[in-house]
Amino acid sequence: MRSLILLMLIELVELNTVRYTLLPSLIEGNLQPVGEVVDLQQCSEKAVSEGRIAFRIERGTRDGTVLCSLLSGFTKFTRRTGFDVLDYILDTNLNDDLCQVGSERNGCPSGFAFKASFNKCVGVFPLVRKASSSPHQLLNSQCTSHSNSTLVTIENEAQNSEIIKMLPAKTGALIGLQIPQGKKWSANNFQWVDGSTSTYRRWASIEPGNQGGNEFFVGLLQAPTFIGTPGTWGDLDRFLFFYIVIKKSPPLIYLYRNNLLNMAAWFFLDMLTIGLFFQPVFIPQNDVICAKSCGLGTLFHPKAIYVSYFLFGVFTSNVCMALWLCFFYRYAQLTSTRMASFLGLTAPVSGVLGNVPIVGSVASGVLGGAEGAAGGVNLDIVQSLLKVIEGLLKSILGSLGGITSHVPAVGGVVGNVGSAASGIADQASSIGNVAGGVAKAVPSV
Repeated sequence: MRSLILLMLIELVELNTVRYTLLPSLIEGNLQPVGEVVDLQQCSEKAVSEGRIAFRIERGTRDGTVLCSLLSGFTKFTRRTGFDVLDYILDTNLNDDLCQVGSERNGCPSGFAFKASFNKCVGVFPLVRKASSSPHQLLNSQCTSHSNSTLVTIENEAQNSEIIKMLPAKTGALIGLQIPQGKKWSANNFQWVDGSTSTYRRWASIEPGNQGGNEFFVGLLQAPTFIGTPGTWGDLDRFLFFYIVIKKSPPLIYLYRNNLLNMAAWFFLDMLTIGLFFQPVFIPQNDVICAKSCGLGTLFHPKAIYVSYFLFGVFTSNVCMALWLCFFYRYAQLTSTRMASFLGLTAPVSGVLGNVPIVGSVASGVLGGAEGAAGGVNLDIVQSLLKVIEGLLKSILGSLGGITSHVPAVGGVVGNVGSAASGIADQASSIGNVAGGVAKAVPSV
């Protein structure tokens, strides 16, 4: 039965050419040198076969060749100064069966741009000018309304200069330095809203002075004014500025959602093999680089990760879903390898099964052919039964409380989890009966 489900997943997937996207910056992390390759495509295929999220290309020592390295860990982005070294991220949006959400070409939300000096996505937005009994709350709420960001913290001259270039001409913008709500004005009471301890300051010569009273906020000047010169700061009432400068952490990867049918297939594969593969499988540290930023900790049991993703990830657009996808992909690889070993298959599956997002761009030949992966199982006998199971999976999707269009790019939400769970149990029982028949029909399984 387990091998049947494994074959079903192979049957549902069409192999495609690997696609990739050039990153505007370089990635700092753990790089595994592969050696010389003929072209970008060959390096990308090696990244897929090794289960990596990105790869690097450098000039080769011989004409017509390039050096390939695979990314196995991520720490931060750095500025790219030329084109001798280029980093690429794998693109899983094959045949338009996946939906890209929450990112643009530079990996930042709309209105933001990645700035290497900050190692963040930074954006300049108009300040909504209206009266409020709590100016601090009004200002900070405007930041959270833009992709849940915060006012920018400036830690050095390079960052200060970067913001000057981003601002419209002859303007100024509020930054993240302010006197917290409830505290009286004092030159020593200014703090960064994100809790940063940065001591960098660029006050104008007469600032901070609280000349107008209640000047709890700090703005950066783009042009000379009575306050100071371009690039200097002044403490002012928020209404004297027309813009805010905000930041947010960039996603590690472009976010994708898997199609529901394939997710259901993986769900049943996991449930049917839970007895065989129940032992903990901890994911290597270099695969969870961004976990702490999402409050996920560092080590997880893969089953807990996957179940959480299945219940919540398919129907949300949380940035942290990128991590769930990465964890799930790693678990899928480990599970398929163990299954192949347990069943004594002659060519264990080493590539990506299904349209698993993140490193899931599947190159032709990665699976080594269904016949080899199946260890000689007669596919002709099994294929008709695969259609039956595929139909059951579609029925199960229909039992998930009715799929609606309330969630963008996914097109469905779970309506009644309780009744859905009951329906899943019934369908799982049906699959068990079908698999029992398969075992009799195909002794080699």
